[in-house]
Amino acid sequence: MKIKLFFLSIVFIAIVQILPAQTRTADIPRAPFSRGINIVPWFETRNARQIDFYRYTEEDFVFMKSLGVDVVRTGIWFHKMNSGAPDYTIDPLLFQLLDKVVDWAEKHQLYIILNNKEVGEPPIDPSIETILMKILPQIAEHYKDRSEYVIYEILHEPHTIDDSLWGRIQGRVINAIRKIDQKHWIVVGGSQANGYNALSALPRYSDPKLLYQVHLYEPYVFCAPEVLHPSLKGVPWPYDKDRMPSGIPELIKGNSWKEELYRNFINEPSTAQVLRKIEQVAAFSRQRNVPVFFC
Repeated sequence: MKIKLFFLSIVFIAIVQILPAQTRTADIPRAPFSRGINIVPWFETRNARQIDFYRYTEEDFVFMKSLGVDVVRTGIWFHKMNSGAPDYTIDPLLFQLLDKVVDWAEKHQLYIILNNKEVGEPPIDPSIETILMKILPQIAEHYKDRSEYVIYEILHEPHTIDDSLWGRIQGRVINAIRKIDQKHWIVVGGSQANGYNALSALPRYSDPKLLYQVHLYEPYVFCAPEVLHPSLKGVPWPYDKDRMPSGIPELIKGNSWKEELYRNFINEPSTAQVLRKIEQVAAFSRQRNVPVFFC
């Protein structure tokens, strides 16, 4: 089996499956998939001719399917691989290569999320609407007749933009897609990099085929110990004093944000912290009657 190194991210879908039994609600809508993998980098280049297309092959999709994966999410720099203002016409070569990947996904019955990523993830401001209103309709026009395994994602981790403003922009992009394609699911999310706290600021969209995405990387000390220090590794979860790497207080001394992260990790049961945040997302799902997934 020729399988490359994936940056794996198990996607917890249908959040009732990971909640404690006493908090589950059978009526929470579910996403059409249950677990997935992020594939990066692949289509994250500044030019379609720079794409290392054979980094992954159909064989890899077969392997992912054998692992029980039913959704693949791949980041794509649509915002760079186009003709630029004013039309932002997507490079036909990008679609040509991406079509082959969609073929593999459909053949092996894997959902594929076309993850629209900004180049370098710069600060997002209201001008983002201009390019989104050009890019997403083109994607919808190109894939409107493909199977339901194709899923559009409006924007990867919107941030540095007002929550309510982002909600309005996102709503207008949804409407632009629906003028072309009423068939496919659309991944949406709050600002704050799709943070769980931003969900409640979103408008009550009427569209029935939206998948609400949440990025939850907490506790950061465990999930991304390099946030505290590049050399840090071996952090246990849940917290275990006897298994913690030594010397962390000295490494982060004087950085109030890192010191707070560390205190929160060691002073409060990390499992309980995560479950409270998951329950907050579950409550949103119940209140809005919409499917939510973690990525």
